[in-house]
Amino acid sequence: MPEKNDIARVKLCTDTGVLKAIAAVTMLVDHIGAVLFPGDFWLRTIGRISWPLFAYCLVVGFICTRSVKKYALRLLVFGLVSQPVYMWAFTPWLFSPETWASQSFDYLWNSFDLNIFFTLLLGLAAIYGLRERKYMLTLATVALSFIPAVSYGFMGVALIIVIWMMIYSETSSFAAVLALMCGSCFLLRPLNVDFGFCMVNIQGFSILAVPFMCMRTHTGWRLPKYAYYIFYPAHLLVLGMIANKII
Repeated sequence: MPEKNDIARVKLCTDTGVLKAIAAVTMLVDHIGAVLFPGDFWLRTIGRISWPLFAYCLVVGFICTRSVKKYALRLLVFGLVSQPVYMWAFTPWLFSPETWASQSFDYLWNSFDLNIFFTLLLGLAAIYGLRERKYMLTLATVALSFIPAVSYGFMGVALIIVIWMMIYSETSSFAAVLALMCGSCFLLRPLNVDFGFCMVNIQGFSILAVPFMCMRTHTGWRLPKYAYYIFYPAHLLVLGMIANKII
């Protein structure tokens, strides 16, 4: 159960209803680009804003939640529910028997990705282990983040850890450190786009999420508890249906 002094440590934006909405919209834009318009780098660039915001909201949620176990269970359940839809939207060929018959194990392994809920779950477990001084749990989750199928990999989990550590250190350089992490933490998972005159790793544009984290808004705007959990598989289902010419 969160303590008042723990919640008070969040010196930046606590208006997570707004942050989640921004994260969901930019994620939708990114996925529209990835599934329907893979050549449109502007859509993918806008989408770089989403992951740091989801990571930040996870940390704030962790600090405020009354039950970390229930929080983790929600992430796990929706991760499992979303995985088939995620694969159908992004890697539909993995559902083809011909693919499994003709391709090597390495190809199939490298084509398999876990959805974002599993990365959030690993990050949650990592910071829970740090707070409760269960360091073996943190080490185990960090080790799991190196599995190639984990979205954003080790650096995605590291961003969650850094956000949590910066909040608890109450350092005045929080925004600067966060900007550095958001700008560079995806070097292990580059997303290179051809701008015509050069190749650019657009993951660095994740730094654009930092101003949103620094907002001091207090709108009090909230959607129902499970709205964003449901939105994730729902939007992937629609995109998959469009991509596979079902609608």
